[in-house]
Amino acid sequence: MFIFFYLLAAWALWLVATPFLAIAAIFSAKARSFLFLRMLPFGEQSAPFTKKGVWIHCASFGEARGIKPIVDIVLREKKPLCISVTTASGYEEAIRLYPSASISVLPFENFLPFWVRTQKTLIVFEAEFWLALFFCARKRGAITSLFSARIPATKFGRYKLLKPLFRRIFGAIDQICAQSEEDRARFISLGAKNVIALGNIKRLIVPQTIRHFDKPVGLAIVVASSHEDEESLVLNAWIKSGVGGRLFIVPRHAERFNAVWQEISAIAGKNRLSAARLGDAQTLGNADVTLIDSMGLLIALYEIADIVVLGGAFAPRGGHNPIEPATFGCKIISGENIFHQKALFAEISGVIFSSSERLVESLKQALKAPKAQLKGAVNRTAFERAVLSVV
Repeated sequence: MFIFFYLLAAWALWLVATPFLAIAAIFSAKARSFLFLRMLPFGEQSAPFTKKGVWIHCASFGEARGIKPIVDIVLREKKPLCISVTTASGYEEAIRLYPSASISVLPFENFLPFWVRTQKTLIVFEAEFWLALFFCARKRGAITSLFSARIPATKFGRYKLLKPLFRRIFGAIDQICAQSEEDRARFISLGAKNVIALGNIKRLIVPQTIRHFDKPVGLAIVVASSHEDEESLVLNAWIKSGVGGRLFIVPRHAERFNAVWQEISAIAGKNRLSAARLGDAQTLGNADVTLIDSMGLLIALYEIADIVVLGGAFAPRGGHNPIEPATFGCKIISGENIFHQKALFAEISGVIFSSSERLVESLKQALKAPKAQLKGAVNRTAFERAVLSVV
């Protein structure tokens, strides 16, 4: 009965939201993508899976990369593989990384009772807690599991207020592999069963890049996965700090490239600095500030970076994955709002945490600071055993 009213509420939300998204789609590529891929799932990209195999669901671009250790085991075991995502960038990255899999964009929850087909297993990555997703998959005979599961401390209070809902969600999951002991305790307190702390499986990924750049002469600073206002924040702090070198800015979202370029151009012009966009160029050029307006190049930038300023944490957005820059021995500066990535940052020493106000001093500090270093590792044997138990 609960699921009936839950889906009824999902349909009501869909009816309310769709007209507003249709209006927003006129002005926003992101709203347009969400509308036609998830809210009106009639295209080829949103087709239901026909294979009866292992179904992995993840959210977006970064998570499509993060599931690779699971994908490798599934393919090694020669199981049919289906992957669903929730964003256009995640879809494109999954297509690129996993050509042998069936890839689709998961529609909004009200469509799932008609969309979900029988699969052997559903593996959901990180924090995609959708009751209809687990309920429909399990109803059609799938074993359900969560991997690299996390509940951020900042959201835990709200989750507790909705404990009856989360008790039903977690009650429809056969196995939960949490990122940390803290996450495990949070899941159990919300009614989850069969929860183990396995670590973040992104630690098992060996970073690879589709392109290599020559190391620039002098200091190379990379602003990685930046969000709105962070580009101007770091650019201005870099100018004030006087540390010199060259700055490479990699926005988190492709739809912001043009807006970020306008910001960079204006600030660079006022300070008599040269600025350039990478575009399709195969070299980084000689500009003081370069906008990296192509997706999938962060690893290539980490290879040549001396200092990485990780975005997503100077405002309360939750931060981004620090493992990759640490793997390349970069010095790392991050904002203090890392609540989505605490488990990963706990595995790294030498990170400089900075507020927006202290960023100038943090850049100066990074010149003499040691490189960030990885501490431990995920137990690969335990991870493989957990995956094999469900596939």
